[in-house]
Amino acid sequence: DMAIIVVSAVDGICQQTGECVGWLDDMGLKAVVALTKTDLLPEKDRDKKIKNLIDELYEFVSLDGVPVIPVSAPIKYGLDDLKNEIVKVFSRLEFPTYEKQNDSIKCYAKASVLDFVRSPRKGSRISLLVHDGKIEVGSYFVCGIAWGYIRSIIDEEGREK
Repeated sequence: DMAIIVVSAVDGICQQTGECVGWLDDMGLKAVVALTKTDLLPEKDRDKKIKNLIDELYEFVSLDGVPVIPVSAPIKYGLDDLKNEIVKVFSRLEFPTYEKQNDSIKCYAKASVLDFVRSPRKGSRISLLVHDGKIEVGSYFVCGIAWGYIRSIIDEEGREK
């Protein structure tokens, strides 16, 4: 598991930020910090303000080695950097391996759930990062205590497989 900590560049570091980092440390989770609303900072000293906020995060919240990515959704600034950093951190995580309990249990793929959305028109949709193996339409899956049936697979560009 990993976490994305969202910090507003306008509001700065709040008490909740420190508490959140403390919980992550206690649970041993990796994280990425998204420094949002950078477009709302005054343009003439934006870079200086962002650098100061990043320094503050490392100094006061003790984010040792946690990447901090400045982003702005309205102007689409830094979003690709954030996605790339999330994938980079996620790819370094180690996942437990599971042995088969008996011959009737077969595992064709191992994946991590990145996102879950329930839509009234399309049903439940899950975004996965497949680590090992292959998933196919018609396969069943188990995730914790939940299970389901794969009705369709859509790639990251919206094409149905």
